[in-house]
Amino acid sequence: MRECCTLISARAEAASVVYEVLIRPLQCNVGAVLHGGAVTTLSDHLTSTTLFTISNPGLLNRRMVSRTLTMTYLRPVPMGTKAILEVEVVAAGRSLAHVRGVIKSPDGEPCVTRIHDLTLRESTPKL
Repeated sequence: MRECCTLISARAEAASVVYEVLIRPLQCNVGAVLHGGAVTTLSDHLTSTTLFTISNPGLLNRRMVSRTLTMTYLRPVPMGTKAILEVEVVAAGRSLAHVRGVIKSPDGEPCVTRIHDLTLRESTPKL
């Protein structure tokens, strides 16, 4: 993630973060556009980091587990694009968080939207 993502801003009062993401060849499909699996992986990691903007003592000592991750692909993101990834925490409680975001083209057009629900667990469940 460090090779392709740059933190642009983080705002605690808005519970939001903005990243610039360089779309690299390894993240693209044969059509030279961002692969759906790669964008989902990016979203999973970067959406979770938004919880740092609302962190209080002990909140992020928990294990975060995705409950749902819903992606809507609106337009392709070509290789080499410096896309903007905006994320905001909509709601968060003691054990659940609801986060939404959008990946935009450099000119501000939405390319991918997502909703990410996370469970915050105290410990690893026994199997």
